[in-house]
Amino acid sequence: MRKEIFLLIITLFLLAFSSFMSALETIRAIGFQSVFANISLTEIMKFSLSSYITVAILALGLNFILLFSLTKRYLLIARLSGIFLVLLTILLFYYHVSGTIHSNVLYTSLILLSTIFTSTATFYSFKEEEVKPIIKPLTIREVAYISVFSALTAVLTVSTGGLVPSPTGGFTHIGDTIIFFTALIMGSRCGMLVGAIGSVAADIFLAYPRWYVSIPAHGFEGLIAGIGKNKPIYLKVMFLAMGGFVMASTYFVVNIFLKGYPVAIISYLRDLFGQAGISIILSLILEKMIKARIKFT
Repeated sequence: MRKEIFLLIITLFLLAFSSFMSALETIRAIGFQSVFANISLTEIMKFSLSSYITVAILALGLNFILLFSLTKRYLLIARLSGIFLVLLTILLFYYHVSGTIHSNVLYTSLILLSTIFTSTATFYSFKEEEVKPIIKPLTIREVAYISVFSALTAVLTVSTGGLVPSPTGGFTHIGDTIIFFTALIMGSRCGMLVGAIGSVAADIFLAYPRWYVSIPAHGFEGLIAGIGKNKPIYLKVMFLAMGGFVMASTYFVVNIFLKGYPVAIISYLRDLFGQAGISIILSLILEKMIKARIKFT
């Protein structure tokens, strides 16, 4: 097991370095010498670059989950995470060899090496014996609540999305309130699903062109926030803040390559202290008001 963990730690650095350096090389190839200047890309380039960065962020997140699962011997989670991680690294490799992303032999080779390391770690996880309880499937009640809360997330996002203009072309909202609320009362799994489904539904309704960024941004946000379920208030706030930080940072990483640092940092501060900050306060109030009256699990 130590060898697999060591391979995944190396993979984490390889993926981060090769993917974001390739994104930077792409910006330079277009004619922008630095992300510290304002950047203006065509819609095609915005799609190519943002989808590539989104896949890279998803891969890094799954790498963390795979690492954690192996150390805790949650082998079912490790196997599922490993399979999806291998697919994502293959997709990143395709971006490189197809010319969609400006790259070189070094960065492409590092992505290929990441695929090999990830495949190896995943393969060996199947040879280990499961010692932790297998994750239970979602209950009918959980599916129903996920559907309702996803819809509420979309409605709250859409209804408040136009109130404050966004410098990056997106929208400011408090839909994260429902994501945080779901995570606090139902845990990480449901928080992650509501975050991804509800946010993407809102993006599609509002015709936001980079809806796919919401999958890692709000999915990981709900996943991390859910760790605070049934914890003391200070831990709840800590995990909610960590979830909001991951959400805002995900959009920031994408925006910095699409718009440049000056515009991206304004959006980042808005997402972090405005959108996430207000949603944290509202979700804690909502949890206290409703949890005592309704049994969710």
